[in-house]
Amino acid sequence: MNETKKGLSIIIPAYNEEHGIGKVLEKLINVMNKTEREYEIIVVDDGSTDNTWETASRFNIKTIKHPKNLGYGKSILTGADNAKYDLLAITDADDTYDSEELIKMIPMMDIFDMVIGKRDMTGMKQHFLVKILRFILKLIILYFTENFCPDPNSGLRMFRKNILEGRELFSLKFSFTTSITIYAYLTNKFVEYIPIKYYPRIGFSKVRHVRDSIRTLILIFSLTLIHRPLKCFLAHIIITLIGLGMILLTGILHFNICLFLTIIWLAIMSFSALGYIAFILGMIYTRINYEK
Repeated sequence: MNETKKGLSIIIPAYNEEHGIGKVLEKLINVMNKTEREYEIIVVDDGSTDNTWETASRFNIKTIKHPKNLGYGKSILTGADNAKYDLLAITDADDTYDSEELIKMIPMMDIFDMVIGKRDMTGMKQHFLVKILRFILKLIILYFTENFCPDPNSGLRMFRKNILEGRELFSLKFSFTTSITIYAYLTNKFVEYIPIKYYPRIGFSKVRHVRDSIRTLILIFSLTLIHRPLKCFLAHIIITLIGLGMILLTGILHFNICLFLTIIWLAIMSFSALGYIAFILGMIYTRINYEK
């Protein structure tokens, strides 16, 4: 096994995490120094306006700074592009994960393509809406990938570089982890989960659950349209039939409302069909240029 195979590159995306990044790096360096594995730590500052960059630069690690904020996913891809090892790990800069968990993942990578930390949310305060959205997300992923995914957007995971071959389809925002998980399932990669502890973050969260959930839903449809188009079209037909049923039911009671809903429904179906075609053509064009 050559050097690029046996080493580990740990990527930490950071945006305005001056209060957490120093503590995370201290713990991570202490943990990795106990192992005999070669490693590097890459902090990607995604255009922070605080002292994140200055704090990370005090450590003997690789630091990269985006001139402006481009997103969580873009930061991970930047780190991967600058990583010298084939084996990659990602963690967060807010001290929500225990660095010791990475040690458990390393031997598992001899068997699996990706190992994901399944977070224990026991005792964590979660809004009821967040719980509902996560439950719906798991059901949608189960339908499209035929795999149960206990924690699709966990930010602590390990994987090989080659899993980023589908990067043109990945989200550049907070949905990156969900997109890479779904891509792994859709391309028949071996994915495994290990239970991990999850701690309250240092600083403020940048996640917007409703906005990011909508983005994730669009992302799932996009990935499935490329890799499992029949699943996507079947879902489209089901939604269409439900819409027709609701329109017919409304028509029995109120004709004017039925006419209005029919127009809206036809418009939505027409635009979604055009969207499917445009997306497929766009992905074909992107793939051709990428392969060149």
